Amino acid sequence: MNQWQEIYDVLSQEKTKASKSYKCINKNATIKIETVVKHLNIILKALKRIRQVINTTDRILTKEHQKEVRQFFFAVRDKLVSSLARHNIEVTIPTTVEEKLQIDFNSILSERAQSPIPSPSLSQTPSVEEKKPLGIPIINVTMVQTVVEFVKTASSVLPEFDGKPENLHSFLDALDILDQINDDHEALAITMIKTKLKGMERNFISTENTIELIKTK
Repeated sequence: MNQWQEIYDVLSQEKTKASKSYKCINKNATIKIETVVKHLNIILKALKRIRQVINTTDRILTKEHQKEVRQFFFAVRDKLVSSLARHNIEVTIPTTVEEKLQIDFNSILSERAQSPIPSPSLSQTPSVEEKKPLGIPIINVTMVQTVVEFVKTASSVLPEFDGKPENLHSFLDALDILDQINDDHEALAITMIKTKLKGMERNFISTENTIELIKTK
């Protein structure tokens, strides 16, 4: 096996790990905060590993391979950014492989978990039927995003696409993410996708009315 194939395989494995964790915390279900922390850390670890491999091997790669390895970085970064937006966590993720990833999700989310639950006033005390057991804080992701929230999330995930082959994988990965988080905003998502297409690629979408149809073109 040549050196490039070894590098490619390592990056592919890290992307696969990140993709699995991304799916675990971006589904319509009630998710415990510990689970969110666990999978955010897995995605972050994959991104750090990809960054490390790129910075270690960049000098021996061809320009074509340098572009290709960066697609892995951006694909995993998009998954991390999307997951953070989904769970309303404001953390800035570096946009280049040169920047260090100095993030501690354990401390960020442990603060949220340890936030005291305010005692309800007598007028706010729920009835017996309404009372819920106190336990581990959970994050409910079944709530549909507002239009403003969705636009913010989609804008952070979608890259521009100019038709160049080296940018295709990153664009398709972003469409996968958008397809999973669009909730009831698919028509808006398609409009936003159109705004990211540049040059002749603007004619890429004509009558397609779902993200899945766009991905299969």
